[in-house]
Amino acid sequence: MVKSLVSTLVFLLVIALFVTCGEREISEREKIDTGMELLGKLDAKMLTEETGYALGSPVELKMEIKNISEEVVNLKFPTNQRYDFFIFKKGDLVWRWSYDKPFEEVHGSVDLRSGESLAFTETWDTAKLEEKHPGGEYQVVGVLTTAFPIATNFIAIGLAD
Repeated sequence: MVKSLVSTLVFLLVIALFVTCGEREISEREKIDTGMELLGKLDAKMLTEETGYALGSPVELKMEIKNISEEVVNLKFPTNQRYDFFIFKKGDLVWRWSYDKPFEEVHGSVDLRSGESLAFTETWDTAKLEEKHPGGEYQVVGVLTTAFPIATNFIAIGLAD
């Protein structure tokens, strides 16, 4: 399930790039402008302390972004939002950290030196889950909200009654 979701997202991204770029080659300038030059330079990991939680308890989410290249990586952000977290159940979006948060269209950037990391943490309050989403398996992913968003790996966590 998770692999098919990731495959679908990658496929849609590739299609979007082809649609916007046509059949011509993408220039180095365009790669820099879209953030495609970041591919292969960053390691993005999604982490939780446990793989199972009691339904109604808080779940601490952590995303780590590490520069695995030998050069300084400049992360460009189109707004003052830097990250987001998404929770899915059976492919349906159940929770998104940024859902009710306002962000300003203020461009910003962060330089990440070789070997340096950024970490972002938030808490998912499972006590606020709607009745249609009881216990079971959920998929969690973090996204670095750069101009060319970078997703972490999906991880599965369980919520038990």
